This record gives sequence, C-alpha cells and structure tokens, in this order.
Amino acid sequence: MVGVISIRLMHHDIGFWAAPDVRGLGLTTEAVRLVADWAFDEGLDDVLWEGYVGNLGSAGVARRAGFTYTGTGPGLQPDRDRGHPACWKGRLGRDDDREPKPNWPTEGSSRHAM
Repeated sequence: MVGVISIRLMHHDIGFWAAPDVRGLGLTTEAVRLVADWAFDEGLDDVLWEGYVGNLGSAGVARRAGFTYTGTGPGLQPDRDRGHPACWKGRLGRDDDREPKPNWPTEGSSRHAM
C-alpha cells in the first residue's frame, strides 16, 4: 500500500496519507486532483482540506493541488480525545484553476485564524 485518500461527503473534506517511501514523488498531489475532479463530477461545488497546524507535508500537497489557504481554526473532525485541534484550512472550488496559490504557511509558522 502506498497511500489512502478519501472525501467525507458531510463536510466535503478530503483526507490523505502517503507511505514514507513515496512521499515527494507527486503521487499524492495527483491523487488529490483526481479525487477532487471526481467529487466535482458528482456535484460538489467545493472540496475542503485541513491539516494539523505544522503539517507542512499535507499543506504542500493541498497547495500544489490548487487549494487556496483560508486560515486556521478548529478541525472539522474530532481527534482521539474528541477535541477539535487547531488546523490549517484550504478550499478548492469547482471552477478554481489548479495552479499553486500564495500565502500558505511556511516552516515555523502558526498562521492563526483570519
């Protein structure tokens, strides 16, 4: 197994994980684009992404897939303690271009809510 990707239809949010051996090859970015296209074909108007504050790998995938960074806030999905940890958030709309957008968090950034 090289990875997992899914969309939770309740919130239109995408989640993904890649095995360490395939990270950095562009496979996850391409998979996110394909799954987002499927979601748009199925009638969704947008796809949301969120990752724990500091998860630069996941943020990089979302940025390269064309998501726009929308800020920091409580996560949609509860963690193991049933809390909603601080997450970086992004959105990809059906008609958005897929070019990487500016203003994403960088290393050492906490990028609090806007």
